[in-house]
Amino acid sequence: MAGCYLPGNIASTFFACGARHMAKIVTVHGTFAHIEIGSDGSSSDAQKQWWQPGSTFEISLKNMVEPDPAANEPGSSVEFKPFVWSGDNSERERRKAGSRLLRDLQALESRNEKYCIVGHSHGGSVISSALLEAASRGFELKGLQKWITIGTPFVEMRRERFLFLRLPLLLKAMFVASLMLLFMYLFYVVGELLDGQRMIENERQLIRLLVSTALTAIPFIVFYLIALILDRRRLFYYRKSNKEKARHLFGDRWLPLSHEDDEAVRGLGSLRQIRMQIFSKSFAVPVLSLMSVFILPLLYLYVLFSPSLMVSIANYLKTEVYEINSYAGQEAGVKGMLDSIRQRTRQIQQARKRLDDVDIQPGDRLEEQSKIRNWRKERLDLRQQLDKKYPDATAIQRAQRFERRFLQERVNGQRRPCASGNLCGEGQDILLNAKLLFHLVTDEVASWTLDESAGRGIWGRLLRSAVPVLLVPLVFGLSAILLVLLVQFLARIFSSAISRWLDSQTWFEVRRTALGNDTEAEVAVGTAPAPSWQNKSAGFLPSAVGEPIAIHSNQAMSHAIEKIRNSISEFALHEGTDGQIGSVLNYLTWQELIHTSYFEVPEFRVLLARAISESEGFEPSTAFRSRPDYKDVETWLRTIESSVKQMDEGAS
Repeated sequence: MAGCYLPGNIASTFFACGARHMAKIVTVHGTFAHIEIGSDGSSSDAQKQWWQPGSTFEISLKNMVEPDPAANEPGSSVEFKPFVWSGDNSERERRKAGSRLLRDLQALESRNEKYCIVGHSHGGSVISSALLEAASRGFELKGLQKWITIGTPFVEMRRERFLFLRLPLLLKAMFVASLMLLFMYLFYVVGELLDGQRMIENERQLIRLLVSTALTAIPFIVFYLIALILDRRRLFYYRKSNKEKARHLFGDRWLPLSHEDDEAVRGLGSLRQIRMQIFSKSFAVPVLSLMSVFILPLLYLYVLFSPSLMVSIANYLKTEVYEINSYAGQEAGVKGMLDSIRQRTRQIQQARKRLDDVDIQPGDRLEEQSKIRNWRKERLDLRQQLDKKYPDATAIQRAQRFERRFLQERVNGQRRPCASGNLCGEGQDILLNAKLLFHLVTDEVASWTLDESAGRGIWGRLLRSAVPVLLVPLVFGLSAILLVLLVQFLARIFSSAISRWLDSQTWFEVRRTALGNDTEAEVAVGTAPAPSWQNKSAGFLPSAVGEPIAIHSNQAMSHAIEKIRNSISEFALHEGTDGQIGSVLNYLTWQELIHTSYFEVPEFRVLLARAISESEGFEPSTAFRSRPDYKDVETWLRTIESSVKQMDEGAS
């Protein structure tokens, strides 16, 4: 406020200190509207498009609309603020542009500006995206007086029904990889059950089974929850609360203007019924990449059902990992000493139970306590003897366990080596194969990452169980990502090579292309005359405005046909060349289409000026008020507003 003149009247102080601003009209062009401008955003006066500074449209509107002097700088005029975006036919680009537009609107809000937004074609979609994002972030945009969409085909999108399909490709790979440990564990459990072994003989075994199941399911559960949260944040467009908030904040400030015969609106609206064929060089990349997500589980199944591979794995573990032959003759000694240690442990546990008896006599209590001390000492001595006599006792135990599980069979209550001396069943026993693979990614992974002595005690066993839960999904996830990247590279080569011979594509791909549906998590189903978050529908321009637009485009088309007819010889020279279509386009001004003719027609400019001039911060100029059609324009505007309102009531 330094240097500001402060008269006594508060209102005068408010305005004298620069609180009043210029009324602004933000213009948002549509798809491909930027292609004729230079790299700096400028163009010649003859080529200026409606949204560019100095265009015929801007000059015309400034003659009809003025800032309200009560809310703007004295002597100011309406300021046009073009918003330039990529203009690509891409849903991603429209949403990125919407986020940038919202930042520009916030800058206007910070200066308490009054403004209207005018968007043509998919420029209206950009505005809708910006307003929906504003609602999700709690921005009311109080300075926004009216947002006007002209010939906008609002793309109707729906989310993929399943979370898996909504994930980006690399996260799909991680999703499947997070299931691998649980998948392998279930194979192992089924194998145990079908193998005839009783896994649930008592409560302790049941608890062990439940804990193991929970541990193997943790990676998938955690990944699923994280993916769900990220998906909800990324696709905030579909939250019902966001839509309702946007409708409440901005629904009444919307004015849709569209010609009944607008080619873009009608053409895109008919895509629901159209079946066309189209192809691109990368058409096969998404399919092949998606298939690559399942390479890891398919590799597992391939190994599982391959007898030669399973036998090779078992032999490698037998000779190189467990070195069973090198421990021959030591197993019995280790087993005997371990049995003695276990016997002492059982004796100690039984003595403790007897001490818990309240009826035990004092003398007997002392005797049991003495026994416990002796047995503990004996157990400690036995362990020391075991470590001294058999320093590789832990490795011998692991070798014995592996041999009992996979290289021996029980006959008449006695264990003996399988007939082949290799993996029992010679790799033909699928259930035993599943056990071996699960053993490989649990016991062996824990042994590779932990010291052999870490397995002793409850905490040691828990740590050995937790390591595979943490490490195995990580290894599988990284492997899955590398596989996906490799397949993507090969898929691009494959797709590019065969695309030149393929001449068909499904109608679904056509619709995706036409509507700019380049998002992974959503599918475009068509277009609608209103944004998905609006409960209103748009009517058409009254005939007093619609007919002049149609006449203007028809006249432009007749001139184009005349120029083309006079240049038949030039087209003949282009026969069989790639420049044939380009030479035809050189004779078009794009005013041949109703969709691109709105701003060239005086009646439409007058209608738009009347709508803006009625907004707070704006007013009609004296010249505009004196026009003979001023009252007629009001009738046109009221007709449009009433048609929108009636459709709204009918929809509700």
